Amino acid sequence: VENLFTKTLRTISSGQNTTCRQLLVFGLLPLFATACTAPGTAITEQKHKNEIIDVSVPDPSALPHTPLGGYLAGRHARKVYDSSSAAVFFNRALIADPDNSELLRHTLAAMVGERKIEESLPLANRLIASNVSDPTALLTVASEFVRTGAFEKAREQISSLPRTGFYPYLKSLLTSWTLVGDNDGTTALEELELLQTASNFSA
Repeated sequence: VENLFTKTLRTISSGQNTTCRQLLVFGLLPLFATACTAPGTAITEQKHKNEIIDVSVPDPSALPHTPLGGYLAGRHARKVYDSSSAAVFFNRALIADPDNSELLRHTLAAMVGERKIEESLPLANRLIASNVSDPTALLTVASEFVRTGAFEKAREQISSLPRTGFYPYLKSLLTSWTLVGDNDGTTALEELELLQTASNFSA
C-alpha cells in the first residue's frame, strides 16, 4: 500500500505548476530545520510558550557585559523556552568569540527556533565552511537553495545529513521533495524506497 508521502508526491509531480512545487518544498525544509534545533525543542517550546514567566529581552544596557554572561544567560533563556532572548544572549557571546563552533551552533539553533531562517544563513554557512557537522546548518542552507530554485544544490546539503537515527528517513523524504521541485517525479518516488520499507511510514 502506498504511504502518504508517495501519494502526495504522485499528485504533485503529475502537475504542471512549478511555483506550487517550489512553495511546497520551500515550506517543508524550514519546518525540519526548526525541528532539528534540539530534540523536542520546537514542539515543547510552543507547548509551554504561554506558561513561562516574562523573560523578554531586556534593555540593551542590561545585557550581559561579558561573553560568559551572554552564554549563561542564553542557556537559561533556552531552558525556559525563550528562544528569542536566547538568540540575543548567544549573539552577545559570539561577538567576543566568533570562531567558537559551539556558540555558533547554540546561536543558530536559537535563531532557527524563532523562524529567522534568512538571518541565520551566515551562521549556518560559517559552520559548514568550518567543517562542523550540524544538521540545522545543513537544512538552513538547503532551504535557501530551495527558495532560489537551486534544488540540486539543496540536495548536496541534504546528502550530508547524518546516517544515524531518523536522519536517513528525513534525507529520503527531503531529497524526494527537491526532485519534485525539479519536476522529476519518477526519481522522487524511487528515492522514497527507504520510507516504503519502513513500517512506521506505511499506510
